[in-house]
Amino acid sequence: MTGAERRRQLLDVGRELFAQKGFEATSIEEIAAHADVSKPVVYEHFGGKDGLYALVVDREMQSLLGQFSAALSHPGSPRDLLERAALANDLQEPALSLRPELRRALRTATGSGAAAALVSGSGPTVAALVQDEAAAVRLAAQLAGEGIFRTVRAVHGPVPGARLLS
Repeated sequence: MTGAERRRQLLDVGRELFAQKGFEATSIEEIAAHADVSKPVVYEHFGGKDGLYALVVDREMQSLLGQFSAALSHPGSPRDLLERAALANDLQEPALSLRPELRRALRTATGSGAAAALVSGSGPTVAALVQDEAAAVRLAAQLAGEGIFRTVRAVHGPVPGARLLS
């Protein structure tokens, strides 16, 4: 493994452990063990846990900013742009790397007229924002026919905590 590949591996392992356990509960020993390297390798790349954490946070912020930028780069009304940006999920890319078939579901949803679609949480749930209940039922039937999910549900509001922007 090259130095750059090792560094990416350690960043990925660090991200996973920090997300699961938090900064304080994650140790260099644990990071090294999960990456199958010695502690000095982690120190060599990042100087310590603080250095690794800072780069993990920076990488996640860059990813999130990229998602916002992508959402805002398409033409549309200010409301459309706001809705697209608000529907960004910082766990979407990692979820898509683990479950590539979810990309097909996102394409199906947006290709069928959904205003937006995203992976909810870390997957495998995909949510799509459609015009009305009938559109939700049509999209659910289409997704069910693709065989990506075991269960497909069409739901509609009002949803507790959701607010309509006008």
